[in-house]
Amino acid sequence: MKLPKDFRVLKDEYQDMWQDYCIFYDIQFDNNATTELIKNIQTSKFYNADVNPKSMRYDSLFITINKEKAIWCKSDSGYRFSYQDGLTSYSIEMANNTYKKLAVQCFV
Repeated sequence: MKLPKDFRVLKDEYQDMWQDYCIFYDIQFDNNATTELIKNIQTSKFYNADVNPKSMRYDSLFITINKEKAIWCKSDSGYRFSYQDGLTSYSIEMANNTYKKLAVQCFV
């Protein structure tokens, strides 16, 4: 899934955690880009509208396509994405405070 063209990076941060590290991005969108991103999320092949992200079974509800296992779902704060690639974990939260902010985290 591609990000809309119109966005602004509010935060680009690297955190060193001994042998591991984490990368954080906070991205802000204008109204048109926000609408486009929500449409892209809802039509994503990994979107599952029936998932409760607080569920104990959350990890088992990931969608597998071509050996890629991930999920986009609604959350209390907006939308959530999770993806695991070996020991690397990717997490995206789209905040519902006008749905204009996206927090991206990568843990390695």
